[in-house]
Amino acid sequence: MKVILLKDVAKIGRRHEVAEVPDGYALNMLIPKGLAKAGTPENIKKLTSEKQVSDQQQAADDKAFADAVSSLKVSGLSVRLPANEQGHLFAALKAEQVKAAAADAGVMLEISWVTFAEPIKVTGEHNLTLEAGGNKEEVTVTVVAA
Repeated sequence: MKVILLKDVAKIGRRHEVAEVPDGYALNMLIPKGLAKAGTPENIKKLTSEKQVSDQQQAADDKAFADAVSSLKVSGLSVRLPANEQGHLFAALKAEQVKAAAADAGVMLEISWVTFAEPIKVTGEHNLTLEAGGNKEEVTVTVVAA
């Protein structure tokens, strides 16, 4: 029996794959537990159209990420935060603040793209990692006392 896997199943396949399994295994195990649904022609057609839409969305996201990274590497990113006389920030730099500073520079970032190797708590230049869909890039951010 053909089934469309809704979750990864050991020794059968990965999510959104069409797999051929014994009827009893499909009807008594996979389908009742929500691990798969019947692989009817209309369900398979729906799956292929969803995959195409997903692939197009992924390509658009990858292009947006690449554009944002290239813009930030060329123009740089500067964030103004309150700090004391020694240059220590009153609060660590947050992803929301990075997104706002990028938006002020005309670059659209997603908060989920921003990751910190360690909290940024002092003024100066720091490396910031932007990560999306398997793509990972380093960008320099300059923290300036406000």
